[in-house]
Amino acid sequence: MGARRRFGCIYPKPNKKNPTSLEASYPVPVWAYEKFADMLEGKKRLSQRFQFDPKDPEDRRQAEADAEAWLNKAEREINRGTWQPPKREAARDLARSITFAQYATAYVENRRQRGKLGGDPIDDSTKAKYRQYLADYLLPQLGNLPMSAISEATLWRFVQSFPIGADGKGKSIRWHVVTLLRGIFKEASTRKLDETGEPLLKTNPAEGVEVERSDPKEPYVDISMAELETLAGAMPCRHAPMIYLIGVMGMRPEEVYALQRGDLEFSDDGRECRIHIRRARKEGKNGDGSKRVGITEDDPTGKTKTRKSRRALEVPPFLVPILRDHLNRFVLYRPESWVFTGERTRDIVQPQSIRNAWYEARKSVPRLEEKKVRLYDLRHRALTMMAGYTNSLKVVMAAGGHTQVSTAMHYQHSTAGEEMKVRQGIEAEYAAAKGTTGKRTDPPEESASAVPSELEALAGTLEAMPLAARVTVLKGLDAGRRARVLECFTPAGRIEAMTELLKEVA
Repeated sequence: MGARRRFGCIYPKPNKKNPTSLEASYPVPVWAYEKFADMLEGKKRLSQRFQFDPKDPEDRRQAEADAEAWLNKAEREINRGTWQPPKREAARDLARSITFAQYATAYVENRRQRGKLGGDPIDDSTKAKYRQYLADYLLPQLGNLPMSAISEATLWRFVQSFPIGADGKGKSIRWHVVTLLRGIFKEASTRKLDETGEPLLKTNPAEGVEVERSDPKEPYVDISMAELETLAGAMPCRHAPMIYLIGVMGMRPEEVYALQRGDLEFSDDGRECRIHIRRARKEGKNGDGSKRVGITEDDPTGKTKTRKSRRALEVPPFLVPILRDHLNRFVLYRPESWVFTGERTRDIVQPQSIRNAWYEARKSVPRLEEKKVRLYDLRHRALTMMAGYTNSLKVVMAAGGHTQVSTAMHYQHSTAGEEMKVRQGIEAEYAAAKGTTGKRTDPPEESASAVPSELEALAGTLEAMPLAARVTVLKGLDAGRRARVLECFTPAGRIEAMTELLKEVA
């Protein structure tokens, strides 16, 4: 049967006398070995079995027709130069058959931090949040669609149908849901499925789908060191140092709650201290879905938010005696003893107890009480102040335990002091102009932080250049001038440039 064919062969199996199937085969085109070497594995022929009932002549004729059709299709594709190995075709068949619900569910269950195969699994609390996003928003509209059938237009229709209130309520949750959606499709279009070396999707339909992240309910509030001291004085004595750990050192509240005596490393003379952040207070859920503090009843702490969150922080000199006194008064002399404990339980402090104490302490600074400043806002304050002390974003990221430049920038805000520097710069520029006409003889002293127009011009020129060329020029500037030029960039341009610059020192 195969000998009379122009292309390929069809043979009865297991033998001509009592066949139960037909095997069609054809030689691999020579040009395909170089193009698809990994998928062909040195095979000379490709074959396919077509089963039939030996007692049913019609079934055998159908098997023969299917085998003929299979060979004819391969011949046409080879002649056209469009032929591809069966493994690649199988991958594309998978994209046509696998639904969004199947892929998205697997994505969430197997997700690792920052999407890396070697990264730590995401926290159970994060996984639970992602599951909720799928159940409430994504699966009802997209779940039954094949991954390959979802286009950018489909995703925009989903975004536009998202329930947003007249007051903007819902924008924040929409941003989080769309961020998860973008992550799902990014992986589907970039992560290799198997030895075919191809991802599930050729293109990423979510690449251009972005939504605005809602602004915080309240603008950033400047908090002075004097106000921090007032807040600390209004807190219960056994919890007062928390105000400095969050508001000066930039620790997350959950990292502070989880501190143990052994995490505080003092120098031999007791004048210096380093805090090792190794864990964080976690919240889990009971079997009935109610919230429980701790991953399990016996384990109130868990891993830090990210790997970078495991860090060591040098304590400012003024805070060292405060911490030393706190340990002497309230903490048992064992490495595993909790640094902050409940007044009655003497066990690890409950987050709600600290929040209640914070609400009372906040009343000691009416301005902060009026604006309903959160305890977590003290971390914003700390990282914003750090950014003002140094031109190194890398230092600020290390202190905050951040892995991405965009995240670090989210925690930095303009302060009254920085705004004053801008006003002084404007005034200096105006005074200089007036001085040239002789109408002003007492221009203010030039501010070191003033932004000269030539720096603005240079920044504008650089932002118009390709990223690689822009970074090359920036690296050629001295550190001080580079920092001043970057200050003139747009926020997005500054993040982009700093991300590339940090790669050089990572």
